[in-house]
Amino acid sequence: MKSRHKLRDIVILLNLFMVSCSMVDNPPQVTVSPNKSGIAVTEIQTHGPMSLLGPSRDENGKPGTPDVPPGVTINLHRIHSLHTTEPGYFAAATGTLYVVSIVRYDEYATERNSVKTWQAILKSPEPIRSGFEGPSSTYSSLEEIPWKNAGRCFNAKARKRSFPWGKAALFLSTYSQGPIYGPVNNDMLVLVVQGLTNDGRYAVNAHFRIRHPKLPDSLDDDGNGRRFQFSIDDSEAAEKWLDSQNDNSFDPTIGQYERFLEAIQISPGKPYTKKDEQIAAADRL
Repeated sequence: MKSRHKLRDIVILLNLFMVSCSMVDNPPQVTVSPNKSGIAVTEIQTHGPMSLLGPSRDENGKPGTPDVPPGVTINLHRIHSLHTTEPGYFAAATGTLYVVSIVRYDEYATERNSVKTWQAILKSPEPIRSGFEGPSSTYSSLEEIPWKNAGRCFNAKARKRSFPWGKAALFLSTYSQGPIYGPVNNDMLVLVVQGLTNDGRYAVNAHFRIRHPKLPDSLDDDGNGRRFQFSIDDSEAAEKWLDSQNDNSFDPTIGQYERFLEAIQISPGKPYTKKDEQIAAADRL
């Protein structure tokens, strides 16, 4: 009888151990397989918990609470340079893809329901539409994972896609930190990716650089009247026009980015230690 109770206790402890391991807030292991997307990776870095806007301290001088979970960043090669050298009024595409842990996302999030809401969008059989119309209309300003320090002006060319690692929504947008009176332009155009992995452990978020030959290159570029112009503040017009453009008319094409996303492999990684942070800091010097 005692041996039976002992065996039961061991099983309970093992189950508790497995549960605790499954909830470890580890960054992922991310690789990019050889592919024909034409999208070049310049750097892949693992990071621990961090603050989106950089290191901060509270009123007592102690380090601020991180708002981005541990994860991996993939930086892509820039094909076209920005024409606006000091884009203080908008958030340009970074050409960076984030893969961050959402195991304990409530500890980091400014909007705690964002994970559940994105899960509902990606699991729904309903297509996601530009402007996030229909069933997703209330999600048009939904916070991304990790969060972004700017608001989306519109959501165009929206679609959902399945990849080997999970599902994602893709759409075109422009980010601003206040009213902008000017045309949608290539400096400000962003291909946004928001996805979740099949195992539910990680969120995938990207802000890819993309341009269209009929758009002005910047807010100040009128293209001598050759390029189509419509106001950033007229989201309906922006979405309608962008939706009418063929995927292959963009540069890089949307298909190129989809093929790149197909080549990404994501699996659970090891814990991120202080030694890892020291190595990463030395690499950045």
